[in-house]
Amino acid sequence: MTRRFEANFDITLRHDRSYLEWRYADPAGGFFRTLLATIDGRTAGMAVVRTYNNDGTRYMDIIDLMADLERPKVAQALVAKAVAMAESEHVTGVQAWIPSDHPFVPTLQRTGFIPRTPLGHERKLTMFGRPIGRDAELSNIFQRRCLKAHIMLGDSDWV
Repeated sequence: MTRRFEANFDITLRHDRSYLEWRYADPAGGFFRTLLATIDGRTAGMAVVRTYNNDGTRYMDIIDLMADLERPKVAQALVAKAVAMAESEHVTGVQAWIPSDHPFVPTLQRTGFIPRTPLGHERKLTMFGRPIGRDAELSNIFQRRCLKAHIMLGDSDWV
């Protein structure tokens, strides 16, 4: 499932089993919960969530989300499950950091998410890339006006 998903993007981290275990299952990295969606016994999608408590306010981040892009209901079900978990745990809000042109944006909007512009005092996430060596293909990818990227909060050091 992960290789098929990743093939839809110009740039993304490799989400193989060893990466996912290192990133989300090691207790030293924090407490994450993984949601899986299956169809006919095969994994069709996954979401990773993390709940925070900031000065008495509880919120949840959807840290990572991958799903079969040809089956939008898979991603929608994973997001709905994350929201249901948040509601049952009395979390005040759920957020997902994702490129504004990502294929999952309509899914998030259908499940009640609204775009939020960072406030003046908040950090803004900007992607920079620098090809090393003479890799012309990578240089061309970084210079595309419409770079298809799958980057979420779990791909950063902000969690």
